[in-house]
Amino acid sequence: MPKAESPKHSKTPDDPTRPVSPHRVAIPPTPATVVLSDPIDNVKTSPSTSPKKSLEKDKENPSRQSPAPVSRAARAVSEAPEPPRPEPTSPITAVKSAQPGAGNNEAAPSSKPIIDREIFDQILEMDDDPEDREFSKSLVWEYFDQVVETFADMDKAIRANDLLKLSNLGHFLKGSSAALGILKVQATCEIIQHVGKLRPAGDQPVSLTKAEAIERLKVLKTQAEKEYKEAEAWLRDYYKDPKA
Repeated sequence: MPKAESPKHSKTPDDPTRPVSPHRVAIPPTPATVVLSDPIDNVKTSPSTSPKKSLEKDKENPSRQSPAPVSRAARAVSEAPEPPRPEPTSPITAVKSAQPGAGNNEAAPSSKPIIDREIFDQILEMDDDPEDREFSKSLVWEYFDQVVETFADMDKAIRANDLLKLSNLGHFLKGSSAALGILKVQATCEIIQHVGKLRPAGDQPVSLTKAEAIERLKVLKTQAEKEYKEAEAWLRDYYKDPKA
């Protein structure tokens, strides 16, 4: 009689709803080992293209290195032509050319206007009656008398070689002219003031000797007289009072 085969016990999958026996221990699966390859090993470099050897060659041969970029401004400056150099001048020639009125013994004419209208208009505002202008006219006519007297005193000081007197007279007439806005006479008298003290002034950048200063003051005094005549004519025409 044949033997009856005993039933084989087959493994059944675990039932998730079935409680886990406390004696059973769940062993987590072993993670797969990941082998990372070195990226350097994957790069094939030949001896001619090796970065290290290429750097060493650049150090040995600096001409192979690329030059630094040059800006447009730096290039323009380097390419700009040099300005022409002035010809050397001897100190004696420079001093002679700087002397006032060199060659013609005349003072340089002033480019200032005859009358400063802003200053003169302030004097006119003091008049009580704009028709007769009595107050401002009295100031102007008093200035005329001062100028005539001051020029006479300058002539005496020139004959006496009195530089200090000439300097003081120039200072006095400078202030009177500035009060009325008579600019040209004011500027010339200021130069007279400094030349009388042997100081550089105006177009005279160097100091003068006493004899040179006297000759210079003669020229300046003549120039101041011409400028005063222009101012006097302008003022008399403004007040409708021509000189008798």
